[in-house]
Amino acid sequence: MTVFQWIVVPLATLLAVYQVRIAFRQRARLVPGMVWASVFGAIAVCVGRPGIPNQLAHWLGIGRGADLVLYSTAVLLILALRWSYARYRYLEQVHTALVRELALERARFGGQVARDAQPQARKSA
Repeated sequence: MTVFQWIVVPLATLLAVYQVRIAFRQRARLVPGMVWASVFGAIAVCVGRPGIPNQLAHWLGIGRGADLVLYSTAVLLILALRWSYARYRYLEQVHTALVRELALERARFGGQVARDAQPQARKSA
């Protein structure tokens, strides 16, 4: 094994185990945690055993394992960007609904926010 492999394989393995631990501790984040654990596990395998990506690439009809890794990374980045954009649009819609509701509530109370919804004023020194 090379020095690079001695550094990256244990680090990726630790990150994979950490992600699994976090995923099971926070049940709401189970799927993203397991995805990240799989990514770190795949990194550990590909770095530790470089022949595996080469064999898989040849089986899929791609010339080299490095090309397979590059293509896979490009596809995963596009999927991650799409998911991130969808999440951004959802949060933007929620934000718009909240602002709209606040504006309607202020209009009902003559330009003032309802008493129990008003934030407390800060004391200046």
